[in-house]
Amino acid sequence: MKYRVNKNITSHSSRTNNSWLFAPSSLILANYHLPLNGALYATMNQPMRIILVLLSVLTLSSCVTSAVLIGCGATAVSMPSNDPVKFSATLNLKTATGIVTDSIAYTCKVKERKCLGGDWRIVWEEQNIPAFNVKLNNNYHASITSPSCRLSSNMVKSDSYGYTEIITVFDSSKNEQVYRATAKNTDLQKYNFVSLSVKVE
Repeated sequence: MKYRVNKNITSHSSRTNNSWLFAPSSLILANYHLPLNGALYATMNQPMRIILVLLSVLTLSSCVTSAVLIGCGATAVSMPSNDPVKFSATLNLKTATGIVTDSIAYTCKVKERKCLGGDWRIVWEEQNIPAFNVKLNNNYHASITSPSCRLSSNMVKSDSYGYTEIITVFDSSKNEQVYRATAKNTDLQKYNFVSLSVKVE
């Protein structure tokens, strides 16, 4: 007499004892943790069900937070320093009669460090940075906005990183403002302005 053996094929039957070592954590969670929670959930009263749901949410939240920190590299080596950073910015301004320069030095303070998108970001404290002051000709001089701390940190990495420079033109004899515009405004040419560039180190 022949006997027929019925085998119950499950999602685990084709795996070896060690195959789970290389399985993604999401598969392990789906195959073990979630079915177990479902079975327990059906036999619990309402207060216990609420507690189980809260514990599950907290567990998953902890996994997500850990993944983000691992992506940023939560170590003293990978985390950016929170020490103040000293910058030096140099303005080169071209006029119709020549080139004039001005330099300023300033210190930027770190407000906080954030892990965003798996990478560290520095949030700088808001502060007033001195403006550039240059002579355009014998009749006019100009005050030009300097880059912020955030822009300065980017400009150190890339010389091509630009910002919107606001130029305020003054009548030198009266020290009164006569014009205000961005550096790209062609109307500035009547005050002897041609172009400018700023480098931060």
